[in-house]
Amino acid sequence: MRRALLCIVVFCMVTGGFALSDPDFNNGSGWTTNGSGDVTFNGRCVISKNLFDTVTEVYQQEPSFSSGTWKATFYVDTVTMGSLQIGWQNASATWKSGSNQTVSSAGTYEITCDDSSYNWVVIQTVGSIVTASLESCNTEAVSSVDSWELY
Repeated sequence: MRRALLCIVVFCMVTGGFALSDPDFNNGSGWTTNGSGDVTFNGRCVISKNLFDTVTEVYQQEPSFSSGTWKATFYVDTVTMGSLQIGWQNASATWKSGSNQTVSSAGTYEITCDDSSYNWVVIQTVGSIVTASLESCNTEAVSSVDSWELY
């Protein structure tokens, strides 16, 4: 009798943790705000911008992102009358192509980046009138997925 051995092993490792300061927006520690709209931190990041305001943004550098691929997870509670641009930028405030997203509704958004020169996590208003609330923003390193098939 012949016996066949089938073994499929998948190894996926997620390392890191939440390296951003104050990922739950308790006091805004480590976050920088820019623009003429209002930003408050009290267990949420709330951004309010009206018709006459320029871009309002909240950002923080992810100092642990020096190689590999990183993921930012944005937990958005509400977005009313406008939208947000979220994702990764470099020190010159340029978005990483494919590593940013425009959102106009509540939800969980995961955005990856594989270029460590784009190590700034950014939440930016888009449009004339925006009011948005975010529950948290976390980052983590994600290693590659390795798989082996043995027959």
